[in-house]
Amino acid sequence: MKTIAYGHLTNLAWKHGEADCFQLIRRFYAENFQIDIPNVNYQDEWWNTEPEKDYFTQNVRSAGFQPVLTEALTAMKPGWGLLFAQGAAFVTHCGVWIGNGSFLHHPRNEPSRIERWAGRWQGRTVSIWHHPQASVGSTVETLDMISLMPAGKRERYREILASRLA
Repeated sequence: MKTIAYGHLTNLAWKHGEADCFQLIRRFYAENFQIDIPNVNYQDEWWNTEPEKDYFTQNVRSAGFQPVLTEALTAMKPGWGLLFAQGAAFVTHCGVWIGNGSFLHHPRNEPSRIERWAGRWQGRTVSIWHHPQASVGSTVETLDMISLMPAGKRERYREILASRLA
């Protein structure tokens, strides 16, 4: 079974475009699975000036990631990507599931870290993605993800996912 390395990716200082959430997941997937997520140049706080742009979904899809249909989801696996709506009604943040109820991410203006995927983070989750090459071969835990989301977020998630898959 493959072991993923992420400890060295914690406690990194935040810097837009160089050491932010998107660059962190690019580095995680490149180092652990040799997956190249295309870089994109976007302005700091782009969600205020270009709300129609969905840089995260566009780039993970172009790198071969596929959305996980949470209605059929029985377990999360380390290496799966998480996309969040933070401070907006669309995807503005990303992280990666590392197992045992936790994910790795790089909050804006804060050091990168591991946090529990609970409460506000579950409520902000817009979609979950996997890549065929990013397999560690085992299930970490069983979750009913849809039931964990607040009702309003659950419906919004379904709407967004349906529009992305259309």
